Amino acid sequence: MISINYYDGKSSRGESGYLSLGADGKLQLHVHEGYTGYSLKDVRISDRLGATPRIFEFPDGGRAETIDNDAVDHMLRGSGELSWVHRLEVNRYAVLASVVGLVFLVWGMVQFGVPWAAERLAHAVPPTADKTISEQTLAALDNALLDPSALSEARRTVLRQRFGQLAESVSDRHDYQLVFRSSPKLGPNAFALPSGTIVLFDELVALAKNDDEVLSVLAHEIGHVKARHGLRGVLQDSAVVLVIGVVTGDVLSSSSFAALLPVLLAETRYSREFEV
Repeated sequence: MISINYYDGKSSRGESGYLSLGADGKLQLHVHEGYTGYSLKDVRISDRLGATPRIFEFPDGGRAETIDNDAVDHMLRGSGELSWVHRLEVNRYAVLASVVGLVFLVWGMVQFGVPWAAERLAHAVPPTADKTISEQTLAALDNALLDPSALSEARRTVLRQRFGQLAESVSDRHDYQLVFRSSPKLGPNAFALPSGTIVLFDELVALAKNDDEVLSVLAHEIGHVKARHGLRGVLQDSAVVLVIGVVTGDVLSSSSFAALLPVLLAETRYSREFEV
């Protein structure tokens, strides 16, 4: 027997009673001196959730509540009506298998799903968005990490001309431009923004033995732009932000993504896959 509080659906007054399973397989509701039989298929029984009360909803509008969850499970198990969800919850092997499965699912998403999605998202970003992202990123870097270039205008003109000849041989949607900055913090470096803007540091120009070495670095950066490696890397590295965006309904939110983008683009180290 299962002790219950019963409400007939007509008044707010509850009555004490109990439930039992009859020999005919029907659920018997005992209130006062008599009882009413119901087919279990016609009674809605809430699933077990910790120690919260179980609810029985009867087809005539009545409702019963009980905290004796073990007795309810025993009754349902005997009738063969115990839900498959609860059967899994109380099966330690099923729980262990679920945990292992979840671990492999997360690993698979990180190892294969995120890179796959990042590649397709990177190629789907329109040129106007590339331009906006690049302008805002460079402005943020100028405020935080980069200094104006100390190269002479004549030196920059020569490098721009040679870079222009190099960029003319590339046929894609990007508008390739070369800009100059200095950054003792980052050292000899160059990096590409999604729009095709290549940022060349004075420190790299000073380190190179000749302009051909500088141009080889710039050609390498053009290759990363063409393959969308920079944006792909950012999307992969900011996977946590993307997941939070999915959960909150704010995918690629301007605040969180824009805050991460400058640092990620400046500090990105292309993976071996990208360098092939």
